Amino acid sequence: MTQHDECENEPIKALAANRDTTYNIVDYCLQRKLCLYLTDMVYSTSWPAPRMTWGPINMYAKSKLAGEKSAAINPRHLILRTISLAEPGALAAVF
Repeated sequence: MTQHDECENEPIKALAANRDTTYNIVDYCLQRKLCLYLTDMVYSTSWPAPRMTWGPINMYAKSKLAGEKSAAINPRHLILRTISLAEPGALAAVF
C-alpha cells in the first residue's frame, strides 16, 4: 500500500498490506535469499544526515518499518532503502 492518505485513513489495512504481506513473503522465502526495496521515510531526519535515526512520521512509514522488521526473521535478508523522488530536488540531495 503506497498511498499515504489511504494509509492514514485506514491504518489496519496499511499494516495488513505493508507488514503482514511482507511477513508472509519472508516466511515463504526462509530458505532463500531475500532482497527488499523499501522507503527512506522510516527516518526522522532528512537524507543525507551524519546519523540517520528511526522516526516514521506517518502511518505509511510506520507500516513500512513494521514490514522491514518482519523481514528480519529471514537470516539471509537484505534491505535496500530508496530515497523518495517525490520531492523537488530530492535526487540532487543524493549527489
